[in-house]
Amino acid sequence: MLEKKWLPFAVSIMGCSSDYVTSLIGLSRGFYEAHPNYSPITALSLFLGISCLSLLPIKNRLFKLSILAIVSSSFIGAVSNSLLLMGI
Repeated sequence: MLEKKWLPFAVSIMGCSSDYVTSLIGLSRGFYEAHPNYSPITALSLFLGISCLSLLPIKNRLFKLSILAIVSSSFIGAVSNSLLLMGI
């Protein structure tokens, strides 16, 4: 079982990985990246940096939930890419 303190790291890695995979599928189908300077490494480092805030000794539940909500936004790119690939 994954410890609670590692949950933001796992969520950010899964979100950035799924965004990267859907981007690769789109690029292989002839689509192009709208942002020319987009880098999945930069996105991953940003979300992992935000995940590091969860290791602070702050016990406030709202703080922990807000970190998880911000890190969960890494899935927005994968959802957007998936909708584009489905033609929606």
